[in-house]
Amino acid sequence: MLEGPGGLFILTGHPLSRCCKLLEHIFHYKRAAPGHGQAPSWVSSWVLTPEEWAYVKGVLSSDRMEPVLSHGTRVLKPLPRLIAPPGRLSPVATDGRRLRGPSIARGGGHAHNRGRQFFNLPDSQGFRWDDGVGAFEDEAQASFNQWSDDQSDVQ
Repeated sequence: MLEGPGGLFILTGHPLSRCCKLLEHIFHYKRAAPGHGQAPSWVSSWVLTPEEWAYVKGVLSSDRMEPVLSHGTRVLKPLPRLIAPPGRLSPVATDGRRLRGPSIARGGGHAHNRGRQFFNLPDSQGFRWDDGVGAFEDEAQASFNQWSDDQSDVQ
């Protein structure tokens, strides 16, 4: 982490490319224009409070993120403890409303989603998994396909 112009926080490194939706949709970082030969960077959208920075740092350094940062493997388990993001660090719907959460998908949902953390709006007009992936994006479909394959192997 670097502190950039105006006190904005900058995260730099190739492994971060594997979690860009988390950075962009949950943490509200923007991808910086890469310089020649430089590692990819993301810049905070505002000057982070100490609480916001502790949340970003805590999530990125959690055991759950190691497979993501090392290999790009999407981890579907919730964070070790249910951490609510401070203030501004929660995803927003297309209309700008902040999503609630994270919540954990329980027994009333689809079997392949049970135990996963997500953010949503009560009127279902906004939804993001806790890693920043949207409900029907390619990564979500790939996770469903993997779950489906695993179920076929069991039977």
